[in-house]
Amino acid sequence: MFSFHMPEATVECDPRAGLENVGVSTFIHYNHTFQQTRLPEPSAMSDSDRSSNLSLSAVQSQEKFLRKHPILFRAKLVLLMLFGGVLFFGFLLFSLLLFLIVVALILSGKGLILLVHLLKVIWVLVFPIWGFLRIGWRMLTTRQPMPEGRWLRAGEAPALFARLDQMRAKMRGPKIDGVLLFPEMNAFAVSRPLGGFWFVPWRQRYIGMGVPLLQTLSEEEALAVVAHEYGHLSGHPSRFDAFVYRLRYRLIELWQSTNTWNDWPSRLLKRFLGWYIPRFDRSAFALCRASEYAADRASLELVGGQPAAEALMRVRVADAYIDQHFWRGVFSRVKQEADPADVHPWQQLPTIVRQNHDDDITTDLLRSAMQIETDTYDTHPALHDRLTALAFDTTPYQQRGQAIAPVADQTAAEAWFGDRLPEILGSFDQQWAEQNAEWWRRQHTLEQQQQARRNELEGKRSLSADEAWELLLLRINNDEVEDPDAEVRAFIDAHPGHPPSLLSWGRNNLNEQFDAALAAIHQAMRSSQQLAHEGALILADYFAGYDDSRSAVYRQMADRFAGAP
Repeated sequence: MFSFHMPEATVECDPRAGLENVGVSTFIHYNHTFQQTRLPEPSAMSDSDRSSNLSLSAVQSQEKFLRKHPILFRAKLVLLMLFGGVLFFGFLLFSLLLFLIVVALILSGKGLILLVHLLKVIWVLVFPIWGFLRIGWRMLTTRQPMPEGRWLRAGEAPALFARLDQMRAKMRGPKIDGVLLFPEMNAFAVSRPLGGFWFVPWRQRYIGMGVPLLQTLSEEEALAVVAHEYGHLSGHPSRFDAFVYRLRYRLIELWQSTNTWNDWPSRLLKRFLGWYIPRFDRSAFALCRASEYAADRASLELVGGQPAAEALMRVRVADAYIDQHFWRGVFSRVKQEADPADVHPWQQLPTIVRQNHDDDITTDLLRSAMQIETDTYDTHPALHDRLTALAFDTTPYQQRGQAIAPVADQTAAEAWFGDRLPEILGSFDQQWAEQNAEWWRRQHTLEQQQQARRNELEGKRSLSADEAWELLLLRINNDEVEDPDAEVRAFIDAHPGHPPSLLSWGRNNLNEQFDAALAAIHQAMRSSQQLAHEGALILADYFAGYDDSRSAVYRQMADRFAGAP
């Protein structure tokens, strides 16, 4: 016999009792989900879009000031940019000056002797000078990376490039040097200095479009999204506002990169950036948010109000629907398909979603998106506020339950790529298959083994309690049980005291039926050290965050029984 102390009671356990040979760790819980590896990010903004901590009242005050005194607001920003530029470039020039002095002294014979004598006197400054040189060189050689993805040639999608040329002419923007596809629900327009070095004045400009974006939005809707991003790049309607928008993005990006700066000169610059960039962010935030509304108006002017508004709504619905429902169906094919290369998810996305989507689900997704309020987390306003600014009537969607499908009747990819769609998207399917190949093969083998085990169990005339529980889990994990919780409760009623089912039911019901669930877990823990370990981990995680002392007791208990037979 062994004993351990729970927060509520001392429990005696017999390690010989129960389930040493039924595969407890494999068949313990019934809230099955498919493992997903390298799936698209649901968020449609990068970290650099995200603001530092700003209070809502401060943002509202800045927005009010911008509306009342637009010229004065921008004048203050100019002064703040000049102040930061003088200090930033002064630091850089100082580092370069030190570098040139050292090089000149080394190249001069007498200067080298003088340098040696000086180093004897000011040797304590050698390390700081070296640090300044390092940070100066780092700043000079830091390169903005090229966007990653599949570059499109004009001959592959002439219809797309024709629309982009029309957009550029209407918005009077700069030349587009390349179009990139990438596997995220997003779009971007980026201006990159030649070679990636920030001080090079010549720039190249690229448009990026996400594959799921093109596979769900219509041609006009996708163009509205691209026009929004291109508006930030082209400066439509204000080049100054677009410059501030891009500068804020780059400064926040620079600030994030300082996490790897460790030497003290770098920390000195990091301290300055940590002081300056949040202040610039607070001052520029209102203007950048106004730029988002201006970019939406650019979309409206290019394609019209209805497509611009529907693009905003469909992006929200499609993004959530694909993340929550589409990928589950894709990964469920591991039961039948031995090779993920036969799945082609990116090419089949529109067809699969059109066949399986439910209007009730998409209605709820859109309503949820419209209930989100604008905050200070990033410059993008909430969906409802953006639609209101476009003078779009949201009443049918919010009050009458009108749905918007996650995939348009004809997608932008179908309109722009035509017969070349499989070829263009084939590389993304291949990349997805390669990234998931190892997991897919393991899971397919496991699924086949489980099916064989199920056939074996169903072929038996009578089943033990452990075998009946195993068969129930196999049915649940195969999505054949409409109400798993009710089935598990019925199993427990038919097999009182069955430890794995008690532990599993308790785990899934701690929030709804705490006392009964806790008692069930404790009862299961009494049966074996292995289930004691599993149950203690469940309860340690459950109590973490609001009853840390209780969580710690269970964590110690789990550690005590870790690795138990």
